[in-house]
Amino acid sequence: MARVAEKLYLGGESRGLLSYVWAGVLGWVLHVLMDTPLYADIKPFYPLVVNPLYTYPGVRAVMAVYDTVLVCGFVTYLLHFYKFTRGEGALGLMRLGSLAILSGIVVGLHAFSFELDVRNE
Repeated sequence: MARVAEKLYLGGESRGLLSYVWAGVLGWVLHVLMDTPLYADIKPFYPLVVNPLYTYPGVRAVMAVYDTVLVCGFVTYLLHFYKFTRGEGALGLMRLGSLAILSGIVVGLHAFSFELDVRNE
């Protein structure tokens, strides 16, 4: 695990297992809460059989927020990556460029997929 974190420049101080467990639980909760306005069949308050947070007419607005968060996350990671690869010269810039291209492809495919979903409805 430490070698993967080093390759992605996410290392630094050593983190214990508990921090990874908390990150996983937080990610799970946020994922469910972010999907709640998009899908009627998600029941975040389980004994209730309805989803009070479901906003079908507002799907475009919710997706715009998600897309903004996605792009901000990629930009933040690219800046973090650049900060740690500055001293590596051309190799660091090539790695950063490859990561930027990959991020652009992911964002582009995500936007293309969203447009197809909207048109099909």
